[in-house]
Amino acid sequence: LHDALPISPAVSSDGSTVYTASRGHFTGRASYLIAVNTANLSLQWSTSMTGILDDGCNVLLPPDGQPDGCSIYGATGLDPTQNVQGPGIIADEASASPMVAPDAGILFGANDAYNYGRGHLLKFNSAGVYQTNYSFGWDTTPAVYPNNGSYSIILKDNHYDSGSYCNNPTWCPPAPPGPYYITQLDSNLVPQWQYKDVTFNKQHPDGYEWCVNAAAVDGNGVVYADNEDGYLYAIQQSGTPVQKIFLERSISAGYTPTSIGGDGTIYAENAGHLIAIGNLFATISSITSSSQNPSVFGTPVTFTATVTSNAGTPTGKVTFRSGKV
Repeated sequence: LHDALPISPAVSSDGSTVYTASRGHFTGRASYLIAVNTANLSLQWSTSMTGILDDGCNVLLPPDGQPDGCSIYGATGLDPTQNVQGPGIIADEASASPMVAPDAGILFGANDAYNYGRGHLLKFNSAGVYQTNYSFGWDTTPAVYPNNGSYSIILKDNHYDSGSYCNNPTWCPPAPPGPYYITQLDSNLVPQWQYKDVTFNKQHPDGYEWCVNAAAVDGNGVVYADNEDGYLYAIQQSGTPVQKIFLERSISAGYTPTSIGGDGTIYAENAGHLIAIGNLFATISSITSSSQNPSVFGTPVTFTATVTSNAGTPTGKVTFRSGKV
């Protein structure tokens, strides 16, 4: 198996299991999601990502015999490069890493052989059984936002100017560039909302590419991601942009992560520089009154809180906890 991949391992919530991925030394088609025991790194399970996709010919691709479609002999759903079910492929160039979801499932972004370079986001259960996919996963590690007893998944969702599965401009003419989205999925990888980059110009008629391999999301559900237009975006749960801040340069860039520090500072990269942005998008909550103070045990008490923000009118719910709000 191939080592030295730019993959960060993930750890289960109870700390007992480490998840990672590996590929064959000379072929990314022989790729595996792997679980090992943290105590001694002994193998728990290894799941092959070969032959798990069924959305090739006539599904994600145009009808057989058409440009970018399979040959007239292509079977519906199959990978046109081998006429079998498609693989999740690990490429040396990608930094996608496993992510453990709140339901103990594992999310992993992989390449494929046919989807215009978009890849697939794959979901497995805690035993390594493949469950479902979303039709983008190239070089992306999703962010997870727990909410309403479930969770949502956030990732970039770029449409590239690539051929579907081959480099022949006659059989696989490049698709037009764009559009470029930040997409939120539910726990079953069904889209909930999308935000489309709308920075248009002559060179980018359908927007700029999201150059982020791992978006970030805060406790209020605000999503942070950087774009090749040079801005860091903060996007509310409705898919409405809250604010954007120009970092340094509008530049074609390698995919880099956005992250949030414990103090709310947001970290992003642009033009080879790590940039720290103060907690401009945070909300500040304070208790302004209590109907009874002190109160008698078992008696209802009404609290009033004031919520302020530097990014417009705050929305959402206020949760009161012992000693804080």
